[in-house]
Amino acid sequence: MEISHQEWLEDLALRLVSVLALDRFGDFVSDQVVAPVRETCAQCLGNAMNLMTSSSVLTLLNVLTTMLDETSWEVRHGALSALKYMFAVRKVESIK
Repeated sequence: MEISHQEWLEDLALRLVSVLALDRFGDFVSDQVVAPVRETCAQCLGNAMNLMTSSSVLTLLNVLTTMLDETSWEVRHGALSALKYMFAVRKVESIK
């Protein structure tokens, strides 16, 4: 059952990363941008990473850092949001 649970979490994480990479909606308010879809996906991904194994989190961390190299600011913003929630939810010692 634990293996099935981890596979489900990995599938969820990949779907959320896909949304972070593909979402282009940004609501401009004054001189700031609000991205509710990316923010919600990043929060959900952070909570999912709290339940994932360390090896899965490291793999996901590699994907997110790769997204930081993209030219589109929306993709980079999604990756940074996910990293923010990853570090807020998971302790650094538990990532190693």
